This record gives sequence, C-alpha cells and structure tokens, in this order.
Amino acid sequence: ADGYLVLGRDTDLERNGGAPVAYSYGSGFVLSNDTDAIIITDQYGQRVDEVHWKSTDDPRPNGASIARLDGGWCESGPQFGRADRGAPGAATDCTQRSHLGMVINEVQIDPTALSDAVAEWIELYNAGTVQLSGSNITLG
Repeated sequence: ADGYLVLGRDTDLERNGGAPVAYSYGSGFVLSNDTDAIIITDQYGQRVDEVHWKSTDDPRPNGASIARLDGGWCESGPQFGRADRGAPGAATDCTQRSHLGMVINEVQIDPTALSDAVAEWIELYNAGTVQLSGSNITLG
C-alpha cells in the first residue's frame, strides 16, 4: 500500500537503462511510441485502471517518461540510470491527482538510452490503504 511497482521488459539494470524493474513482462507486451493503451484487469476480468495515448498528445518527449496529470500528461524531469528522464519507483515531479487504489502512474514508451525492446517500463502506484499483490495483474 502507498507504494510504487515498476514493470518492464527486462529487470537487468544494464540492459534496461537503469530502471529498477521489479517484474519483467518480457517481449510479448510492447508499448507503442505512437498510439496505444494499457489496461489493467483484476483476476475477475474487471478493469482496475487504464490509460491511452496517441501520437498527437502533448508532451511527446523522446527519452523521458510521461506521467498522468489531471486530464492529461506531463513530462517527467529527473534524470535516472543511463540518462533517460523519469522517476521509476518513486514519485514524479508532476503534481499527481488523488487516486483510490492502484493506478498506472508513469509510462516510458520511447527511451533513448537503449532500445525500446528492453528499456521501456510502466509504473503502478497504490494510493490505497490495502496492500495489493502484483500476481493478479494482467496487462493488455
């Protein structure tokens, strides 16, 4: 509860650009740099949270994550790992809206330090008071 969980394609800090990935979802799930969505469902198939982005969204940073902000996205600023910007595993420098429970908080869709094939990641934030397990999360 009240913590962050970073999911990524690879947990090796040297291969993923320095993001502290706690769980590797492998190469079967890919984040598009243009238009895409992430949908989290629980063990019953009910949607817990979802985010969508498209190529015309602003900001569209190359080498920085985008974080959820009321009604849109903001560009994350702190530098981490191998020179990409974002805050995997910690609060972003964007002012976040209040949430109940687990939400998709930050997404790195276009890293420059290494290829998208290994350095992209997703951060979940549990703003609730109940500890949640990642074992019931499905990405789609």
